[in-house]
Amino acid sequence: MKLGLSIAAAAMLGIALIVGLLLRPASAPSAGASPSLASPTLEAATAPEPASRAPIEGVVRAAVDALASTVETAPGRVVAVRGLCLAAEDRLPLAGCVVGAGGPLLQVRTAHELDGPSLLSDERGAFRLEVAASFQPRELWIEGEGRCRERIELRALDEWARAVDSDPAREIDLGEILLVRGREVRGVLREPDGKPIARAELFARIPVREHLEFAVVTAAPEVTLFARTDAQGRFAFRPHAPAGSYEYELVQPASHELLSPQGFALEGDGHEALELVVTAAPLPRITGRLRIAGLAELPPRWSEGLVIVGTSRLRQPHAPTLDAAGHFVFEARRGERDPLQIEITGGGFAPLRLPQAIPWGTSDVEIELVTTGSLHLAVVDAQSGAPIERFAAFCVSRDPQVPKPELEWPEPARHEGGTLMLGGVPAVLARCMCGPIKPEPSVRRRSTSRRSRTIRRASAWHSSVERRASSS
Repeated sequence: MKLGLSIAAAAMLGIALIVGLLLRPASAPSAGASPSLASPTLEAATAPEPASRAPIEGVVRAAVDALASTVETAPGRVVAVRGLCLAAEDRLPLAGCVVGAGGPLLQVRTAHELDGPSLLSDERGAFRLEVAASFQPRELWIEGEGRCRERIELRALDEWARAVDSDPAREIDLGEILLVRGREVRGVLREPDGKPIARAELFARIPVREHLEFAVVTAAPEVTLFARTDAQGRFAFRPHAPAGSYEYELVQPASHELLSPQGFALEGDGHEALELVVTAAPLPRITGRLRIAGLAELPPRWSEGLVIVGTSRLRQPHAPTLDAAGHFVFEARRGERDPLQIEITGGGFAPLRLPQAIPWGTSDVEIELVTTGSLHLAVVDAQSGAPIERFAAFCVSRDPQVPKPELEWPEPARHEGGTLMLGGVPAVLARCMCGPIKPEPSVRRRSTSRRSRTIRRASAWHSSVERRASSS
């Protein structure tokens, strides 16, 4: 017990000492001494309001913020990388080269779209980039105007950071970095009818294949190009590309697929740009409409609980888009050409599986649904949408040739969630009349009187419905 109290007291004393050191005014640096990188942050936290006015929470928060800033700006947590950008053909310095740090370039975009620090080389081609160890970069990239991008992996950054901790003046010297001249690849993306495809994204890469014992897999590419189309469908890959055989793919929009040859080859280090004409077509669809047997129009909220699934061979199921009028659209995936098998379940309708699969490109498919002979009611307030949990209801057939069933209404009671399942409804949907029931007074009444009032209300509704039907 005493040991636990002593440990707790020591911990509290240590926290108090740390807060006191952080809040202590910083002494001015002596002449000739380099100022500390953490000094501005500490000075900002050395002038708190008097204890009589500032709450203790604000003092503790200021101390914690100062401690976090000190850790981030400490000399041992920054790694400086320097080098010299030269042209590969004549070893002349290249000014204005963009130098930046980032993670693995799985999706390479332009230099201004990358996350992380970046800068430009000076007139001598020299650069010095400071990278915080907390950023944890994985590679350095250098790109010049008309030059190919050079990538340098920073595999040993953690070791370098530890070395810099022991020697803050140490820097990582990459030496001379030779940038080869590349070619610009540009073109236009359009549909088969010549319509341009705007705001599309394309990637081009030189695939690197590794042969394993039982398979051949594609490793991370060494060169990756990125392009985005404008309003006229024109694009230009960035950065400039070295010689090699490239494969490109359409990333956006997902509703199109490429039809033209999906690759190009660059030979030599010519200065002229390579022009491409890329064709992409919309993916095929299956369109149609759902209707309910015996009903010309679909009632509101008719599709609640309805599940429509389309499956093809060796493919994941499709979920179509469905509107209130019953129109549905299935969209194929890239490379998918097998016909689609459509199944419909739930929603108070009989399960349905189309006897034949529907080929892609089919339009105006008519599917008829049959009700299961029961009706699921969800009674809500028209303005707020809140469920009405106490209501009475009955149904009248909308088909004049179908004899009217006996009126059915529940006993005035509390229905969970404002829903009720009515049985005995004919296959043809009926017109349902629902009404809320006011809360009962505190005086207890006989159940026969409640039932008689409910019957009178239902009879009045029934009479009004018949008057409307006869007048129409």
